[in-house]
Amino acid sequence: MPLASLPLELRESIVDYLRPTRPRTGISVNTILEDLHNARLSCRPLYEASWGAFGRTLWLRKFRLVQSHLNLLTSFSKIAYLAATVRTLSFGIERFSADAFRSFENWIDRAQTEEIRAQRRATYLQYKAITTSEQQLHASGKAAQMLDAALRNFPNLREVVVFVPREWKSTLPFWPGCTEQDMFNKLQKEEWEPIYDYYSQADFMRVLLSASTRRPRVLEVLRVVDGGVIPDFYGQDSELLDTAMLGLRELSLPLRKPLVPMADVRPDWLAEFVGSTSKTLQFLHLSFPSNLEENSVRVFGDFSKDIYLPKLRSLSLKGIECEDEALKAFFRKHAKTLRELKLECITLSRSWEELLVLIADVLSLEILGIYDARPKNQTLVSARLFRRAANRFMYC
Repeated sequence: MPLASLPLELRESIVDYLRPTRPRTGISVNTILEDLHNARLSCRPLYEASWGAFGRTLWLRKFRLVQSHLNLLTSFSKIAYLAATVRTLSFGIERFSADAFRSFENWIDRAQTEEIRAQRRATYLQYKAITTSEQQLHASGKAAQMLDAALRNFPNLREVVVFVPREWKSTLPFWPGCTEQDMFNKLQKEEWEPIYDYYSQADFMRVLLSASTRRPRVLEVLRVVDGGVIPDFYGQDSELLDTAMLGLRELSLPLRKPLVPMADVRPDWLAEFVGSTSKTLQFLHLSFPSNLEENSVRVFGDFSKDIYLPKLRSLSLKGIECEDEALKAFFRKHAKTLRELKLECITLSRSWEELLVLIADVLSLEILGIYDARPKNQTLVSARLFRRAANRFMYC
């Protein structure tokens, strides 16, 4: 049967074999998108079918608020039949430091020969020119305008993923302890991008959420992955949060220690941020520092007392040390709707026995997942309690 005579749905299924459902090890994003682009150009029957697969795969590309990335995003948004297929977009935030240029200068001074020093100086000047240009892009407000205009043209966008790197040094062509060959290999492959002293995570989130409020369709999923969310911004722009997160169904936040002293951070910032989604949120995922600092206890304690999510179906908590009563109070408030509960690396102040009895008696769970339980006064949690607590459960 000629390819052209097949229904569009079947042709899209053929092209979808080139489109992974998740990133594949050893295959770059550019290679995947290039394969889809080549399929689009191969013949007329695959032209329209390939656009749909390309749009559904665009989430693999992490866009940053730099000129080249914004130009690319704008170009995609102007192709109507491509923009209509985009459901998810990913954005990356660069971690920055005032020491970036100073480190670059030290890197130049450590050169063993004049030739290497000249190469490094040329790289430094190129790097500085790019950074200065991007600084002007943000200072003028053009970056925010470009992102705003582009997002308006994705009518079916429902999910935004934000990648926050743990270490800013990994994006530079040098880092402490790396060899000379490592530096030049990284430079030759151009595996580095500018670091911005002037553009913070809070600024990025403000621009992103502001742009999302002017779209015809509300945002449904916001996931922050990799690094940690710093509470310097959340809880400050209440009106913006109430508008941007009005229809959010799923929220995922990794929480880390703020750049400012914890005493200067409002203890209710998390409750206010999540509270802006209270009417629609169904899936909530929170992860705290792995070192189980007292910060997480205080933040979650205030959060569990102040928040009520009437449609919450799934709760996932990772890496917190919590007072038993705080968790119990939260579970009681959400007993009618909560169906899935996952607890990982949780340390309770007293005993898992009491908590699991409450889960069994109050909650009607379909899935209970408990990983790496850390009771303070016992070494083993009875499997009998897990069987009683849920119809299906996972335990390791």
